[in-house]
Amino acid sequence: GLFTERRAATLINTPNNPGLFDSKGGVDVRVSSGAPVTSWIEEGPGTADTVGLLRLTHAGVNLIETVIGPQSRTVDHRLEDIPLPPGTVVAAVIRAGTPVVPDATYVLHADDEVLLVTQSAVRQDIERAFQ
Repeated sequence: GLFTERRAATLINTPNNPGLFDSKGGVDVRVSSGAPVTSWIEEGPGTADTVGLLRLTHAGVNLIETVIGPQSRTVDHRLEDIPLPPGTVVAAVIRAGTPVVPDATYVLHADDEVLLVTQSAVRQDIERAFQ
């Protein structure tokens, strides 16, 4: 590629330009600045506690966020007790603005933000597991 770094990522501000930033130009990961907004708009305001944040094309995975609602069946349950879709891991939990890398015994609380990395699960799969 054109760059000397081992990995390069770019944030695309103009949706019409993603083709300018690809592996031929030395870019491994493309992230559209509008992707999270687009996902939110597609779901409709106020309807989604789970949002697809971005796709890491080179790695072949998606990053999905879900917020644990007060009525979620996962409140006060350990992560190991929650059946995740195949190829899905909890990368971080953000509680009161503080991110942590949880272990299997981590207990979820209402309003926790859970960041998941998944090979093939979609938003609906994550909602089924956590909401």
